[in-house]
Amino acid sequence: MPGVTGQTMDKTILVVDDEMAIRMILESILEQKFNVVSKENGEEALAWLQENKLPDCMIMDLSMPGIDGFEVLRQMHEDRSLSQVPVIVLSSKDSAADRIHCSKLGAREYVVKPFHPADLEARIESLMRRKG
Repeated sequence: MPGVTGQTMDKTILVVDDEMAIRMILESILEQKFNVVSKENGEEALAWLQENKLPDCMIMDLSMPGIDGFEVLRQMHEDRSLSQVPVIVLSSKDSAADRIHCSKLGAREYVVKPFHPADLEARIESLMRRKG
């Protein structure tokens, strides 16, 4: 694929969404440039984060059964190592209050569903550049 470097393919993105269709869409968009790990809820995401090398970026829904995205963000915010993971919230919730709350919990970006793949890719690439 033109423009994809080995360095980009070394990057890992953790996708967390309880909707299989969204996970599959994100995987198909991202797997051409990144290593993609998918989890379907907050419990699985937190367990994976504790057991593996931290991802270069995380894309997460807010509305999930069990531990929701807000709680995952809160726990990550309170953990010094996990707070370093750049998080993009991908949610159907489009309120200013949710955006502000996520920002205070450390989310770097907030994308509303339905989303445009090129917009999401641009945000990911921007986060990767900022992270180094």
